[in-house]
Amino acid sequence: MTQFNGINGPFHGLRARLSAFLLILCMLIMPLTSCQKPAESGKTYESYSPESEAGKPTKTQTAFDDFTQNLFCEEITENTLNLHYTLENPASFGISSYPLTLGEFSQKDMKEYGEHAKQQLEQLKDFNYDKLTFHQQITYDILENTLTLSAANNLYPYYEEVLKPSIGLHAELPTLFAEYTFNTEQDIKDYLALLKDVPRYFGQIITYEQEKAAAGLFMSDYCADLVIRDCNSFIAQTEDNFLIATFEERLDEMKNLTSSQKSEYIRQNRAIVTNDLIDAWKMLIDALKKLKGSGKNEGGMCNLKDGKDYYTHLLKQSTGSDRTVKELEKITLQQINSDLQAMQTLAKENPKLNSDFSSFQFTLSDPEEIIKDLQQKMLSDFPELTTDIHLRIKYVSESMEDSLSPAFYLSPPIDNLNNNVIYINKGSSNPSDLYTTLAHEGYPGHLYQTVYSAACNNNNPIRQLFTCAGYSEGWATYVENLAYSYDTGLDKNLTSFMQHNNSANLGIYALLDFYINYEGWSLEETGEWLQNFYHIESDDKLKELYYLIVSQPCNYLKYYVGYLEILDLKADAMKELGDAFVLKDFHTFMLQMGDSPFYIIREYMKAWIETCR
Repeated sequence: MTQFNGINGPFHGLRARLSAFLLILCMLIMPLTSCQKPAESGKTYESYSPESEAGKPTKTQTAFDDFTQNLFCEEITENTLNLHYTLENPASFGISSYPLTLGEFSQKDMKEYGEHAKQQLEQLKDFNYDKLTFHQQITYDILENTLTLSAANNLYPYYEEVLKPSIGLHAELPTLFAEYTFNTEQDIKDYLALLKDVPRYFGQIITYEQEKAAAGLFMSDYCADLVIRDCNSFIAQTEDNFLIATFEERLDEMKNLTSSQKSEYIRQNRAIVTNDLIDAWKMLIDALKKLKGSGKNEGGMCNLKDGKDYYTHLLKQSTGSDRTVKELEKITLQQINSDLQAMQTLAKENPKLNSDFSSFQFTLSDPEEIIKDLQQKMLSDFPELTTDIHLRIKYVSESMEDSLSPAFYLSPPIDNLNNNVIYINKGSSNPSDLYTTLAHEGYPGHLYQTVYSAACNNNNPIRQLFTCAGYSEGWATYVENLAYSYDTGLDKNLTSFMQHNNSANLGIYALLDFYINYEGWSLEETGEWLQNFYHIESDDKLKELYYLIVSQPCNYLKYYVGYLEILDLKADAMKELGDAFVLKDFHTFMLQMGDSPFYIIREYMKAWIETCR
C-alpha cells in the first residue's frame, strides 16, 4: 500500500552494509534539547483475543470488511510475485484468476496510483468511524495514514529510486526467485512466466531512469557504479547461476511430476536464466553506464529541488514517526550522549573492558543453537508464540555475497505462517555478531514479531499489506539490543557496554543521514566529524559510507528512529504506571498493535495504560 503496484518483496532486515569502524571511547558529548510530547487522546483500548471479535457484525462493520477485502484483492493481484509471497492459496481469499506480471514501473503508473489512493481515501471516509469495532478502528487509522502518504507521493515525481546499492530491486529479485515455492505445477508455470517478464520490467525501469536523468534527478556516478557492481555480481555466473541449481532442487520435491516433465521444465528454466535473465541485467548495466555523467547532485537529498520537502515526507513514510527532522536530531543526540556516558562510566569502573571489548565474542556460534537459546531466554519478557513455526537457516549464494545484506528474514504467506526463512551472508556477516543478528531476524525479532502480530490481525488481511518499516525494523533493533543480556556466559558489564556501543553506532549513522541528506554535509565535512568517533582507515571506506547514505535516504533511520520511538513509548509507560509496569505486558501491547506508525500507537497506548492501572 505504500508503493504503487510494483514489486514489494517480503524482506526484513535489509540494512545496507556500512564500513565497520571501531568506536573510540574518548568521545565528544554533544548539546541536547528535549522534544514536546503529543496531546492527550480520547481512544479506548481492547486487548486482542478471539472473543473480542465475536458477535454478529453490524451493517457498517460488514461493509467495512468488504471494502478492505476488496482493496486487499485489488492490490495483491497487481503483481504476481507479491501475490505468491503473500498468499499460498489465493482461492481461499476469493482470488481465482490473476494476470501473470511483475507489475508496472513508470511515472505514469505512479501518478495513477497516487490518484487512486485519493479515491480510496474518500471511500474510507464514508464509513462512520464510531460504528466500527475497536480493531476495525485501528485498521481505519492505519489505512487513512497509508493512503494519505501514498497520495502525497504525487508531489514528488521522479524522486522514487528502486535501484539502491545492496538493497535495491536488482539485488533482491534473484533471492525472491530462488525462494519462490512450488506447491503445484501451476506455480512452476507462473514462475517461468515471471522470469520471462523481467526484461520488460527492467525496460520500464530503464525508461524511468532516463526520464529521471532528464529531470536532473539521476544518481551520482559513484552510486551508479555501486549498483553496476551489484549487477555484475549476479551475471558473473551464467551457466552455473544459482537460479538454475535452486530451481532443480525445488523441482525434486514435486512428487506429481514425471521425469520427462521435470526435464522439460529444467530445460526451460536454464534457457530463460542464461539468456533472458542474464540479458536483462546486462541491459540494466549498459543503460546505467550510458546515464553516468547525467547526475547533477553528488551530495544529499537536500541539494535537489524540493529535496528537503521530499526528505521530510520520506522520513514520515519510512519511520512511522511524525516528529520533525530537528526534533529527531535532538533525541538522537540525547540517546547517543546517554550511551557514550554509560560506556565511559563502565570503562572507568572496569578498566579490563577495553581489552575485552576488542575480543568480544558470544558463547554460541551455531545458528540452530542460537535460535533455541533465544527462544528460551526471551520467555520471561515476551508473550508465548503458540503458532507452529518451521524455520530454515539458509546462506546467500556466493555470487550474491557482495551485493546483499549480512542477513535478512523472508516472511511467510499470511495463510501459512509456518514456512520461515532466514538468510545469512557468509561474505559479510561477522560470526561474533551472529547471536544478536539472529535475535534481530528471528527471535524475538522479525520472525517472532511477524508471526505473532499476524495471528492477532488475521481477520483482516489488509493489515498484512501495511508496511511501516520504522515499526518492524525498530522492533528488531530494539530486541537485538536486549539480546546482548541473554548470553548468561558473559560478564554483565561487558554485555551492557556492548549494548550501549551498538546503540551509539546506529545513532551516529542516523545523525549522518540527517546531516548529509537534510543539512547538506559534504564528503569532507562528514569525514572531519567522524574523526571524533572513529579511526577511519582509508578514504575509500569513508567515500563508500557517504554515498551509501546518499543513495539510501532514511534507510538507517527506519532502524534507529523506530528503535528510539519504542524506547520512548516504553519510558512513557514506565513513568505512568510505576510499579504496575510489566515489561511482558508492554511487549504484548506493541505486538498486538502490529505494523503501525508510532503516532497512532502512541494514542492507543495512552488508552492501554488506563487498562493497566
